[in-house]
Amino acid sequence: MGDSAVLNGLAEHATVPEVDSSSEEALHRQLAEQWHSRDRHDLQVRWRMGAMLNGHPQIGPPTVRLKYGRAIMKRASDRLALDTSELSRLRWFAYHFQSVEDLNSKHPEVKSWREVKVLLAKLSPAKGKGKARKTVAKNVAPQLCRAVASSLEAATERLHQLGSCPDGEDATTLLEKIQAFVEAVNSRLQVRLTFEKR
Repeated sequence: MGDSAVLNGLAEHATVPEVDSSSEEALHRQLAEQWHSRDRHDLQVRWRMGAMLNGHPQIGPPTVRLKYGRAIMKRASDRLALDTSELSRLRWFAYHFQSVEDLNSKHPEVKSWREVKVLLAKLSPAKGKGKARKTVAKNVAPQLCRAVASSLEAATERLHQLGSCPDGEDATTLLEKIQAFVEAVNSRLQVRLTFEKR
């Protein structure tokens, strides 16, 4: 089948919603309806994937440390072209909520995956709370320093691409992460950095 035949076949099956041309606001409302329906479907798929991972006998819930499941997660990550951290978030999503409807009833303001990720960060137990932090073996410390330096370089580049500071929840989240980094630098590197918003 040639390219034109494929395109004609797609055109026959594609239906474009009728656009309300009475106002720009009407167009925006229609676009928002389309986008939010995509978000709802996206959350359903992500929740189901998390539940499937949690239900696998070699993976289990995210509260249990992976033994053999780590390799399964890595292969799934490679096959789906998703970071293992993203798969981990899917698992936490399904762990914290019995369904997307459960999420909607407990947090009706959360409508997209981006908002779910912010919520999950708040629901997850803080690392190191109630436990003594482990110190890194001396032979691993240089590797970690190089990894942190590389991450900082990438973060700095992204901040330059950002341009002006975002508003709202995105800005708050970004500033909280920077504050946590400053605190870690102060405690671990014995360097005094200050954090002050202008």
